[in-house]
Amino acid sequence: MTVRYRRRRLVVDKQLQSRIVAAVSWPAAVCVAVTAILLGLFCARITEQALIAEVQLDGLLTMLTTSLGFMVVATIYFLFNTLKISHRVVGPTVRICETLRQVRDGDPTVRAHVRKKDFLLEMAAELNEFLDWAEPYLPSTSVAEREDADEEDEVAQIATAPQVEAAATQEPPAPFAEAAPADETGDQHDGSKPASRPAAANSSSVTEEDLLFG
Repeated sequence: MTVRYRRRRLVVDKQLQSRIVAAVSWPAAVCVAVTAILLGLFCARITEQALIAEVQLDGLLTMLTTSLGFMVVATIYFLFNTLKISHRVVGPTVRICETLRQVRDGDPTVRAHVRKKDFLLEMAAELNEFLDWAEPYLPSTSVAEREDADEEDEVAQIATAPQVEAAATQEPPAPFAEAAPADETGDQHDGSKPASRPAAANSSSVTEEDLLFG
């Protein structure tokens, strides 16, 4: 079942529709005004000549009144039709803007619904296809909620800043004692007397010559 979307108000955006009506209607309004002025001058000239010739023109006033009435009715119809056309342009424009605003506020499931007789149908369809593609990647939180979260993060960073600075300015622990220097033989000592070494092997043990001779 097809759902029909109707707008109950003819004027959706007063400022934008006024600009559209003014941009479309001013050439026709100028033409109607010029035509009315020329028709009035023509009727006045004929009336003057009829008075000079002493001729009665009974149908002149009727013709003038009918012409002016027709131009007034045509002008009103033209303005009303222009307002309807502006409604078919501004209506989908407002709907598309509202859809984008709702997506920005954290509702990626919303879509732009327009009427069949509206203009900008292709733009609304392209926007809906884009939202169908981008819905998994769009955030489900509004801009205000994201701004509140950013403000909370900034407050937390400001609260922890003194602790971080104190930890950075704290003196490091004393270094370990340097290892004792090594002597020529590779043994390390701490400056005291050198350790006694065992006697040489030739003075503490029996040589082969003593065993042979005696």
